[in-house]
Amino acid sequence: MPVNERVRVVLAMSQATALRELKQVLEATGRVEVVAEAHDTNEAVDKSCASLPEVVVIEDGYDLDAFGVTETLMSLQPVPVVILSGRASVEEARKALAVSARDLLPRKTPVPVLVNAIAAARGQLARAPAQEQRGRVICVFSTKGGVGKSTIAANLAVGLARLSKRRVACVDLDLEFGCQATLMGVQPSSSIVDVTLLETGRLEEVLDKVMERTPYAGVRLLAAPPSPDLAAVVDGGGGGQSPGTVPAILESLRKNYNYIVVDLPCGFRDLNLTVLEASDLVLLVATPDIPTLQNTGKCLDVLVDRLDFVRESVRLVLNRSNAALGLPVNEIPKHLDFPVFYRLPSEGKTAVWSANTGLPFTARRGRTALTQAVMNLARQLIDEKVG
Repeated sequence: MPVNERVRVVLAMSQATALRELKQVLEATGRVEVVAEAHDTNEAVDKSCASLPEVVVIEDGYDLDAFGVTETLMSLQPVPVVILSGRASVEEARKALAVSARDLLPRKTPVPVLVNAIAAARGQLARAPAQEQRGRVICVFSTKGGVGKSTIAANLAVGLARLSKRRVACVDLDLEFGCQATLMGVQPSSSIVDVTLLETGRLEEVLDKVMERTPYAGVRLLAAPPSPDLAAVVDGGGGGQSPGTVPAILESLRKNYNYIVVDLPCGFRDLNLTVLEASDLVLLVATPDIPTLQNTGKCLDVLVDRLDFVRESVRLVLNRSNAALGLPVNEIPKHLDFPVFYRLPSEGKTAVWSANTGLPFTARRGRTALTQAVMNLARQLIDEKVG
């Protein structure tokens, strides 16, 4: 079998020695290519989402919950799963069926039988994941730069995926200077420009190819244009009913993602207003300094009083709320005549480290105050069923 026809497999086993030995014998058959290895439950999910395997082979036991991994993958990024179990029984078979595993085999299955099972599983799923509801568009917006809007959007997207075990799309609509790809540590091969330029009615199919896979389970990115001069290609795209326009893109993403987090630039240009109106929730990010709060007050006046946005759909998120600057936090709701929905602490070391390394802090195991706060924000948005 030619190399490019080998089945791409993620192999997950707790014991490193056993994994290495099985990998060698599988690849020696010429029919399997192990594209990633994993040793625990979280790593198995992450590697399976990031490596684009055709089949995932998981040995249940120790630090690996094969059934839990399979159930998570069916929600995030469906892929055929073959489970190896030391307890081949009717009960285990039922568990495998319940989580939509493609096959359940004894741990000591002969290699030829395992390879045949892998080949048979290729391209087949027991079932597609059920879509519980239309995806919800959460727009992260601010009145001025430098308030942490993009950092919040990136980390919120990762946090939502981690907590909900659902698919999340991050859309970078800061068309001139978007930085979501940098914040997530990816180098996109395509961008929203590629979608806008294509004259096709198969928008969902095109988006699936253009959306960049990230290292974070369940999160995919629609990147901003690679150059500021290409912003006009998207911003000047014309009527909202054309398949290549931003509103149509968001509507298409709703069908395949549970959450769509949009990083929107400052200002009330036509595209921004269109996206804000299409959102289920607007997170308006501010910091407690006087200039930002003055602009935030003007923004609230436009959205709530002039454009008749539902007041509850606009949420004020106060970043760096414990910083010693500007108005005292408890006076801000009175000053703006608008409640503060959520407060995030000032923790520059965490935010700067995250931006410089391209690793969202909500993807880490550590629990800094800022990490905990953004994860709690994500949890609150999941629990309240934004709509």
